[in-house]
Amino acid sequence: MSQNQTKKEVEIKKTDEKNQDQEKDQKQELKVKKETKEKEETPLVPVFFPSDESSDEYENELLNDLETRFTNNTIKEEEIFNVCKSNFQYHKSPIKALSVSNNHILTLSEDKVCCVWDLPEITEEKEKEEKEEEKEEKEEKEEEKEEKEEEKKEEEKEEEKEQEEQEQEQEKTSNSENESTQTKKPLSIMNDHTTEIVDASFDCFGEMFATAERNAKIFVYDRKTSEKIATLEGPYTIEWIRWHPKGPVLVAGSSIGNTWMWMIKKRQSKTNKEKLRVKAQFLGTFSGHSGCVNCGEWSNDGQNVITCGEDCQTKVWWPKTAECLVTWSGPSWHKNPINIMTIAHNDMLMLTGDTGGYVKLVHLPKIRILSTFKVANVPILSNIWEFKNDKKYPGFSRVTAIEFIRPKPWFVSGCLDGNLRIFDMNSSQTRQKIQFKSEITKIVTHPENLLIHVAFADGNILTLDSRNGKIVKKFQKHKSRIIDMKLDLERNQIYSCDNQGVVYSFEL
Repeated sequence: MSQNQTKKEVEIKKTDEKNQDQEKDQKQELKVKKETKEKEETPLVPVFFPSDESSDEYENELLNDLETRFTNNTIKEEEIFNVCKSNFQYHKSPIKALSVSNNHILTLSEDKVCCVWDLPEITEEKEKEEKEEEKEEKEEKEEEKEEKEEEKKEEEKEEEKEQEEQEQEQEKTSNSENESTQTKKPLSIMNDHTTEIVDASFDCFGEMFATAERNAKIFVYDRKTSEKIATLEGPYTIEWIRWHPKGPVLVAGSSIGNTWMWMIKKRQSKTNKEKLRVKAQFLGTFSGHSGCVNCGEWSNDGQNVITCGEDCQTKVWWPKTAECLVTWSGPSWHKNPINIMTIAHNDMLMLTGDTGGYVKLVHLPKIRILSTFKVANVPILSNIWEFKNDKKYPGFSRVTAIEFIRPKPWFVSGCLDGNLRIFDMNSSQTRQKIQFKSEITKIVTHPENLLIHVAFADGNILTLDSRNGKIVKKFQKHKSRIIDMKLDLERNQIYSCDNQGVVYSFEL
């Protein structure tokens, strides 16, 4: 009996071991299936980090890895939307800046030309939308009546509906083919500049606009008459200009570490009401950066000016006294020149990005650094080469765009290497990673629907859902690098300009 028992126990053990092995094999197969599904669903390829960076094989492997990652995120033809409402064509050289006011667009190009364009009034568009809504409501009511009356004849109804839908689709396609994009002409053209134009912008009221040239001159124009009403002598070399969010005050950053500030007072003449009396008053200089002031912004309440420089420093200024209130620098701050920044709508948070692919999150009232984010895949290395010309490619991980995503505690970043990431500021974790083939030049976020609009160097514009990173729309109209992009919430449109001197408006 004892021998039989031992044999049975041995057999039971063997069967148990076989069952365990089978379960393990099944689990492994399930894991492999899940991994393959995830790879197929996600457009990302893991970042390649070789061990030996000094060898010649490292460069080839790194470049091969970049090429494989850049071939991802393809889009079906069904997802392409070439809905261009109008185009603005006059410039014969690349457009450098784009500004949008209530009813006008301001563009400036490398050929020292500045143009003002007219936009349709918002009231007319609202009336059209209301009429369209009324038509839709009438159609819905008619359909409901037909459904109630013809409940017995469901089959016939389905056939009729199919025919109607086909006819409607044919009408839509024919209308879309017949409708061509409107080519607009500029209202006014300014050729006053003698050197390269750097920046241009409308004031907060849309009544004036300023254009800055690199040779220390800023021209201020009246929007209604397009007449030059003031000339400001600025710092040595101007890099950018910004209007005050609530008044006629203008600041300009320079390449020698200074930021200048003026007030432009405009009023009607007592003797002749048609003429304007303009007084440009120099208010002060913000001095403190040891290099070029790369970017700067007013706080949304207009109480402070914040500047970022080539010296890897960020400073907060008090405009009334030109005093520097806060300076961020040192080992806990950026180690590379800061080239981009953005401030939250409530002035609580600020994001700064540098040429090394890092972003800092700052709490402004508490003057505290909250988090540091690595947003680029490729670091700045001496052994990264350009694909075609076999030349060194420095700054490949430069941060080109950062924006807050309202109303969520998220932000999105884009880099020169085509890497887009969405971060959660509460947990400091990455929510989405998407690697694109082309460079990201501009990102604009919608404050209500969590959509992200991304412009690329290949001329495409993508609309992404920030919750899952999926592509909602793709606009293909530009044939060259997109330089700037603005979002018009009132008209629900996007305006974008490119290297060929063309501005397109896309309806969202």
